[in-house]
Amino acid sequence: MSRGLSVKTSRYRLFAVSPPGLEEVVCKELQALGVQGRPVAGGVEFSGDLSTLYRANLWLRAASRVLLRVGIFKALDFQTLVKKVQGYPWEIYLRHAEAVKVRVKVSSCRLYHSQAVAQRVIEGMGQRLGRSTRASSSHSDIRVHPSPL
Repeated sequence: MSRGLSVKTSRYRLFAVSPPGLEEVVCKELQALGVQGRPVAGGVEFSGDLSTLYRANLWLRAASRVLLRVGIFKALDFQTLVKKVQGYPWEIYLRHAEAVKVRVKVSSCRLYHSQAVAQRVIEGMGQRLGRSTRASSSHSDIRVHPSPL
């Protein structure tokens, strides 16, 4: 079900989260690691393979964490959201995961109810992975971070 994606050879969209005002510092730390990044509000966007991700996690000091963006898509209604989430190859990342978390923040979005968005994301992931999501949907246990773009 992986649809031809390889975790080892893929290029990923990564985001180093930084405290306000330290985006340039994080960007320079990335440059010292041989990685080009773009400072944005709240951190630095960059791309790389798993080696880049590991080095950033190990050596960045001004960043609080490094996030891996696994998917970006547009959904104007809840049905489309479930369909898009269901279509993403979550098994690449979650096949051994016992529990995952969803955290949704919504602003300037047609889908304005964050709990409803979280519920639909859980539903779509559950359908893709063949798991029951009834018990977990009330706890919102999958993390989703909106793109700062």
